[in-house]
Amino acid sequence: MWRDFILDDGRVIAEHRVLGCPERPVWRNADEVSQDEREVWEERLASMAAGGIDPRDREQAFWAELNQYLAYIYLKVQSNRA
Repeated sequence: MWRDFILDDGRVIAEHRVLGCPERPVWRNADEVSQDEREVWEERLASMAAGGIDPRDREQAFWAELNQYLAYIYLKVQSNRA
């Protein structure tokens, strides 16, 4: 999906908004995301939760993982409406 950059002041910037980014990220169709990929996302999120990561700390990798998973869910819902 995409990478986020967390700045020192706490702002989160999507990779494609960073000056000098070589090319825009490619948005995939939700149907192109495999079951294996979804399971890996879920395992990483579950592992972070089991590791005691505070979800309120927006500087954690948890937010990038969660945003990617939520973007997939959103695109999946959008494709089901069409």
